[in-house]
Amino acid sequence: MQRQLWDWFGGEVKGESFDMTLFTGDMVEGNNTKNTIELFEPDTYKQAEIAAECASVINCKKENMFCVYGTPFHTAGTYSFEKVFTDLIGIEKPETIQRIKVGDMLNLNVRHTVGRSSIPYGSGTPALKELTFEMLNAELQDDASADVCIRGHVHMSSYHQIRDRAVLTVPCLKYPKGIYGRGLIEGYYDMGIGILYVYGKKDYRYRPIHIPLSISSKREWKEWNQGE
Repeated sequence: MQRQLWDWFGGEVKGESFDMTLFTGDMVEGNNTKNTIELFEPDTYKQAEIAAECASVINCKKENMFCVYGTPFHTAGTYSFEKVFTDLIGIEKPETIQRIKVGDMLNLNVRHTVGRSSIPYGSGTPALKELTFEMLNAELQDDASADVCIRGHVHMSSYHQIRDRAVLTVPCLKYPKGIYGRGLIEGYYDMGIGILYVYGKKDYRYRPIHIPLSISSKREWKEWNQGE
């Protein structure tokens, strides 16, 4: 399964050139004190090395690669695990929030954490709250507001637009299995990457690219043997 997922990622990224790369946090699994037995590699430094090796296939200038911190559960211990990741690939250290101006065309607000609703039709509410807070904080601080807010964390892909502003949650690259191969709680789960195309001033399009989860979490049904 790891080979299939790596081949998919490499196939989507290799041969392409990107103007900017955003890493949305949780670049390592961490100590995972709840279920250490599920880890492929428990050494957090080696986890960062693996993540950096994976990221090295992305064709993008290092000065245009940005990373945000993930949750402390995954990324913080006696040292900052994700800073090792950024040091190894040679980019600036992570920030809690990255505010990036794409020329005079677009302002981006990138952060890892965002709320999540367990109600399927309410999944957009926490994301839209992020966009509302961004506009409110910009107004209160007499500052420019982001045009697009980008979030990770929730392992689900969504996109919500209000006029010319948008908020999106990107798909993840974490395999949906836990200890001894147990599946995670059934629900809305997306793996993949996202690409934001910027054409001009507040003129953009977001395209999520999803891994076909049928290769990893296909639903199976068992037949009841009724006997004779």
